[in-house]
Amino acid sequence: MFSEFPLYLATIDAIATVSSTLTGTITTTSNSKIVTGTGTNFIIEAPVGSQLFVTILGVKTSLGYVGVVNSNTELLLEESASNVVASATSTVDVYRSGYTVNDNGFLQETNSDAKAIVDFFRRVNVVEKYTKNVSVLVPYTVEDEETPELVSQKFYGTPFYHWVLLMLNNITNPYEQWPLTENELREKITFKYSGESKDDAYEYRNVETDYVEDYDTVAVLAGTQYEVTIYDYEQELNEAKRNIKVLNPAFIDEFIKEFYSVLNKEV
Repeated sequence: MFSEFPLYLATIDAIATVSSTLTGTITTTSNSKIVTGTGTNFIIEAPVGSQLFVTILGVKTSLGYVGVVNSNTELLLEESASNVVASATSTVDVYRSGYTVNDNGFLQETNSDAKAIVDFFRRVNVVEKYTKNVSVLVPYTVEDEETPELVSQKFYGTPFYHWVLLMLNNITNPYEQWPLTENELREKITFKYSGESKDDAYEYRNVETDYVEDYDTVAVLAGTQYEVTIYDYEQELNEAKRNIKVLNPAFIDEFIKEFYSVLNKEV
């Protein structure tokens, strides 16, 4: 996932892609996210969010979207590749020529001054008809290891509308408000509860009301009070974050145009 909210935006007509052939060759194994390269230059040529392709039996086939670039010779896809590739030439769909991707994952014109927006997720007053009109919102449960980019791809055919999902769900810090993977959750617990075990008691609750209560040995033995471990508590919070609202794809173009219209008036 991107590191923080975008501070720069290009105009809507700039959102386009161009295909280019990567330097060197790539290799993948089945059901793995790892793509290794020989003579490749992933850092420059395969930015996060771009789509990687190879030609199999004359057909341009997608391997998936770039999730992490570890080095010029290794990158990780957002999801495991289903195709095995051995020393193949590959292409990548990236943003159109004339635009680069800034550190926040958004477009910025290469040779021009971008418009600086200070914390625009708070400044821009999102068109209320989208957030208040439930008829245009689709309930969705985020799957494990599913990032905002992947949900955007699933609904809108592109990973680059991830910010729409965050905005409509009032998510200002995806690291805290977007569901973590199982591994990320365990890492968070280890860091947050240093010196404690994930199986240690966090709190005790009444069996009937589910209200938090002071620990009572008699109640626990009687089965009227139960223990909630640190892991149980953090997992419960994490699972609650899976329920989001997604803008109906039929309204995405309209939303984008109105959003930029509002944004341009505030700059």
